[in-house]
Formats: sequence, C-alpha cells, structure tokens
Amino acid sequence: MKWDHKTEDLTDEGISTEMVERIRAGLKDLDQGLGPYPYDTLKKWVSLSNHISQDLVTRIQPLSGKVTSVSQIVQETSAVGSGEGEREGGREREVTGEREGGGEREESGGGEREVTGEMEGGGEKEEGEREGRGYGGGRFAGVGDFEPSVDSTSQKRRTDLPLFKSKPETALRFSEVPRQRHPVGASPSEISHHCMDLSYTLQSLMTSNHTHYRDLLGELQLAFLCFFLAHVYDAFEHWKELVRLLCMSESALSDQTELFTNFITVLHFQLKEIPDDFFVDIVSRSNFLTTTLQVFFACLEQGSSLDSRLVKKGLQFRDNLTKQYNWDFSSEPDEYAPTIVDTDCS
Repeated sequence: MKWDHKTEDLTDEGISTEMVERIRAGLKDLDQGLGPYPYDTLKKWVSLSNHISQDLVTRIQPLSGKVTSVSQIVQETSAVGSGEGEREGGREREVTGEREGGGEREESGGGEREVTGEMEGGGEKEEGEREGRGYGGGRFAGVGDFEPSVDSTSQKRRTDLPLFKSKPETALRFSEVPRQRHPVGASPSEISHHCMDLSYTLQSLMTSNHTHYRDLLGELQLAFLCFFLAHVYDAFEHWKELVRLLCMSESALSDQTELFTNFITVLHFQLKEIPDDFFVDIVSRSNFLTTTLQVFFACLEQGSSLDSRLVKKGLQFRDNLTKQYNWDFSSEPDEYAPTIVDTDCS
C-alpha cells in the first residue's frame, strides 16, 4: 500500500506487481532507518493478544481491511414517512462519519447539509440513540423510537427523520450476541432463570460463531485492542457485552472451566492497561465493571461443585482488584433486588 496525499489515507490503487516485487526485494535496506524492536513490551503484547488467530482477524476486520476510530455511515433507503430514505441520484447518501459539535455533515450531490437531531417546527431534539449492541452496525435517529403516548404530530416528525447505518466495508464484524436468551417454549420460571443466568446465551453464541473457547477469548481481546489502540467505541461496547455475558453465565462455570480460567487471565491483563483516570470514570458513572464482576465473584463463591483452581484464581483476582482500586464486592447490587420478570424476555 502507498500513501495517497489527496485522500490522506493508505491505498493499493495504482500499485503495479513490479513495484510490489521491488519493494519486497529492498525491505532489508529499510533497516538502517528503523529503530530497534521494543522487546521490553513484547510480553505485554502477547498477554493482550495470545488468543487472537489470523482466521479470527480475517473474519472480524472490516471488508476494507482498515480499522478506523470513526466509521463512515450512510442513510438507509427504507426510511418511512415522506420519502426521506429514498436514494438521491441513484445512490445512497454518504455521511462522512464525523460526529462533532452535535451534528454531522451529509454529502448529497454537489453540496453538503448538516444533519442534527433537531426537528423542524417544535424545536425538539432526538438524540439519535443507537439501536443494537455496537458492532459497527449502529442505527441513528431511530424511526419508531417514540413513546406510544405521544401525539400524532410529534409521531409524524419522528417518522420523518432519516435512518443511518455504518457502511458495511468500514464496520468491524463482531459476532452478534443472541437476543433470544431462552429456549423456545420455555415456562415463565425458565425464562426468569435464563434472564439471570446467561449460560444458554453463551452456549448459543459459541455454537453459532466459535469452534473453540479460544476464539471467544480472542474476540474479547480483539475488541479490547480495537478500542484501546484504535479508539473504536463500538469495539468497547462489544467488549462490555462479552464481559457481562461471561460474568453472568453461572451454570457454564462448571462445564467450561478452561474458558473461565483463561477469561480471568485475559481480563487481568486488560485492566492493567486501562488508565487510572478512565477507570475511575467508569466507577463513578456506570459501575459496569464493579457490578458485573460482583456477580461473577458471587457465583464463584457459591458454586460448591466448581473446580477449586478456578475458584482460587477468581477470588485472588477479586482481592487484587479490591486492593488496587478499593472496590467493594461484598454488598449486593440494587439491580438484583426482587423484581417482576417479563415473560417475553429475549
């Protein structure tokens, strides 16, 4: 690939076979201009990527082969309302993906127009909240995201809003965690069980997407690296979802000992790389890690039939986090208080 000064990006267009062979033949000539390999960080890199295989990278990476912090998005052609979603000039309208200052710039024909969440008329704003779990397939300014009680005028405004989705060739193709959390025909008590113990969902994910538990851990590592190094927020959302799924799969702890033993190791090295200020931000705003890990550690403590090595490693991990970050894993989270279970949980 070569640098394109016009697009300020790497491209393989205009590169002949002869040029490729000439560059390959002269690779050793580049050594004099390169610095030494940082072997002191090699061990750290291995601990963050040891479950990632070439096949996994090929399957998950964007079709373009490039991972970028901001995905390009296009307007969907199936928007309802006054025809906002139809193609213009026989093609989808492309949005540059820059999301700064509360708006986006949309390219349409020869000009640009700014796309914001602000509606005409009443001056209301729609946040454009994403639909899904953030695998690069996010949707914005969702049609049908209104409350049933709103009046028809407000409803019409919202259905006239355009829908956006990430361009497939620029989006990371992570495995989609099944939304169906319980077997078809499950009783209300079984639905309640599967909504609290996500082992069924974990098994469904592994059956449909992974041939070995290492592939699931590799996807967890790849999602973390895409966020940590490339600042891809969708990757962070997927990482959180996988962590939550693994931490809340209580029944699977006894059947997948190797998976969870290695999961603890993977998470240990990942948390060591997160800056302290970012870590504090998570604790103060959403408590995602403390709440999720609290469930995991409780399952380890209460599991009488679990492998003793797994339990010992998990509780050592808990003690290390408590000492390093002063987290409290002893009190029960409010979200696990008695509640009404929706029998349509999916």
